[in-house]
Amino acid sequence: LTPSSVSTTSLTLSWTDASSNEDSFIVSYGTDGSTYPTTVTTTAANVSTTGVSSLTPNTLYYFIVVASNGSGTATSTAVSTTTLAAVPTDFTASAVSTSQINLSWSSTNPSGSVYEIRDSGDTLIATTTVTSYSVTGLSENTSYTYKVRTQQTGAPSTYSAYSATASDTFFFSLFKSLFKLSMSALITFCFSSLVDSLS
Repeated sequence: LTPSSVSTTSLTLSWTDASSNEDSFIVSYGTDGSTYPTTVTTTAANVSTTGVSSLTPNTLYYFIVVASNGSGTATSTAVSTTTLAAVPTDFTASAVSTSQINLSWSSTNPSGSVYEIRDSGDTLIATTTVTSYSVTGLSENTSYTYKVRTQQTGAPSTYSAYSATASDTFFFSLFKSLFKLSMSALITFCFSSLVDSLS
């Protein structure tokens, strides 16, 4: 029993037909290596391949094939494989102060998946198992760009592709200048209104 063409949500299973009198093959899978509660399909006799779909990304699955006829069944040895990690989507960066940018993204990977965040220079910023992260210790009036990818479960050196990059800048000096200008205009307006009311 051999898996191939593994993607984030599907794969192909092939096996050697070692029976000469089967009526069908029953393909099942599970995630704990001891039970196989989900039946993928029941194939006709002499069919030795099938596709499996609707799987969860970045998840370890165990598969078996059962040859069946009117006299009984014969079960293959289980084989395991992990679906590919999905690329994070909807990645955003939002500057919330002069020194902090909040990052967030969406994911179809299961809870507990590990995400790696890097900056535009490919420097590792952090790893996390949630879909958000706050980058601190930044400089004001500086643009920062980030990207994120998913680590493959059971293969720490293997990753999904990177998300689209996200950037943001907190222009605090400009904010201060606009604030001062606004306050100056407000004071002038209030003073003029007071003078007009007294005259």
